[in-house]
Amino acid sequence: MNTVTPSTKQANANTVPITILNQKTPQKKILKKSLLIIEDDLITQNILKIILSSHFETDVACSAEEGWECFNKKHYDLVLTDIGLPGISGFELAKRIRKKSKDLPIIGITAHADKFASQKDFKEAGINELLMKPVLPDTLISILSFWSDKKLSG
Repeated sequence: MNTVTPSTKQANANTVPITILNQKTPQKKILKKSLLIIEDDLITQNILKIILSSHFETDVACSAEEGWECFNKKHYDLVLTDIGLPGISGFELAKRIRKKSKDLPIIGITAHADKFASQKDFKEAGINELLMKPVLPDTLISILSFWSDKKLSG
């Protein structure tokens, strides 16, 4: 058992006693929630990573196919996917993810929501919330934090 033994420096009439610890106090490590970002645009990827990496442990995939591989290799607390991805869309990716994980929050982000499907279709695909680009950083962090703390029921 490690004990921390304080030593007190001698104080005079004009000073306050100072307690010095002989060992460092262990710091509690704060675990960040894990976030998978799927975004094909390199500039948007970098912006999202910069904004979100101080709040989440982030992995970035460039396509739905790469995102699917990441999802199958690692546990994530949350997924943020662009909807308008080349090849398999973020909409189709959400359907795949939802089949394997009923309780994982999936957030869609797009500049063209009307191009892809109706709100009802997004819900049926398992997308919990749809964000329109551009999104203010504080709004994005707030929404992702809300969903990362939520446990969905299967």
